[in-house]
Amino acid sequence: YFLALYLGVFLLMALFGHQLLSLWVGASSAPPTLLICAIGGSYLILQWTNNHSIFLNGLGIVRKQVPIFLVQSCLALSLNLFFIRKFGPIGLCLGGSLSYLLVSGWLLPLTFHQGLARIKAQPRVEQGSPLTPAVP
Repeated sequence: YFLALYLGVFLLMALFGHQLLSLWVGASSAPPTLLICAIGGSYLILQWTNNHSIFLNGLGIVRKQVPIFLVQSCLALSLNLFFIRKFGPIGLCLGGSLSYLLVSGWLLPLTFHQGLARIKAQPRVEQGSPLTPAVP
């Protein structure tokens, strides 16, 4: 449901965002439609990776995320510096989005599924109800 709602808002902002923002902040300060779309795409990729990061934290797999985010951050910094010189503010969204796609966008889901498979493979230990006393 989140994705459908997000895509609906994204389409509205892509179609009417420049006009709405020009009414709010003035025509000279309103961002171009391409920048609005780049920010929307960047936000979608960010949410995809954040969801998997939250799942990994819930599974207790935190240490494996550190090198992933370190590589992603270094790549984002270098891509942002490169793209911002070529495209201006849109390059900032492009660099961040591309770094998330190249590193975190596939490594976090892969790490999550590997961790989930490892947990499923462990034998389950049946425990009694906390309300019933343990039999020695």
